[in-house]
Amino acid sequence: MKKTLVFFLILIVISSCSLIDKIKPKSSKVDLIAASLWKIEALKDAADKNLKNENISPEAQSLYGFVFDFKANKIVRASDKTSKQILNQGTWSLNADETIITIDLPEFNGDFKIIQVSSKSFLIQYISEKKFAGLGTGVQLVMIPNEN
Repeated sequence: MKKTLVFFLILIVISSCSLIDKIKPKSSKVDLIAASLWKIEALKDAADKNLKNENISPEAQSLYGFVFDFKANKIVRASDKTSKQILNQGTWSLNADETIITIDLPEFNGDFKIIQVSSKSFLIQYISEKKFAGLGTGVQLVMIPNEN
């Protein structure tokens, strides 16, 4: 009888844990964006093909040297990847339905469509009309957490 009771208690504990996991709210996009320091892993064109360094401007190539810190208070900082020195500071915001992020940093500003955001990747596509870092509308920035 005791073995049966222990078995049922274990089943109840396991099932209640899975119910709690289902009840937990998903992280908001703000939480996901602010949870990591982000570095650019790749730049892609509108057709989702990687842009090669020889085909992009030095200004765009320099983006690989930055780490971006999107704070929950809507401050964004761009730091040098090696020295960790803050080079620029500005603001960021999401539109009401959290599909567009507006980044306002010197030399790095505009509206970006959020393609994907998770704890492992942040993919945004430039949608403003003026050129960004020598790149046109449609360029995608593939960002991953900076592990250093």
